[in-house]
Amino acid sequence: MQVLADGSAVTGHKWMSDEPFDADGPGTSDLDVTFVGGSMVTLFREFHIPGIHSAPLSEAHPFASHALGPLRKRLCAMTGRPVNLQATTSFVQFARDILMNQPYLVLLQKPADVDE
Repeated sequence: MQVLADGSAVTGHKWMSDEPFDADGPGTSDLDVTFVGGSMVTLFREFHIPGIHSAPLSEAHPFASHALGPLRKRLCAMTGRPVNLQATTSFVQFARDILMNQPYLVLLQKPADVDE
């Protein structure tokens, strides 16, 4: 399993408008965090692709994952900005990386010698 930062926090600009990250002042852009692999998708109940790519737990989807609600609340408080949490499978992340060339930053990676 991996935990990734992606979106405008990594690219430095918003996808739709190309505005710089935090263009409206400190803390105004959100931070996108994606859990890849493992069984993280089972913690979600709203999906873009059922069972393999979740909708983000965010202001737009506040009930996407009841289990991760407290974590999101704490991360928002820690960072002083909205934090969106999403889960996907390794296959979807591969497609986003290789086929769609979407940049990301690995925040955490499960060591190879640790079982799921």
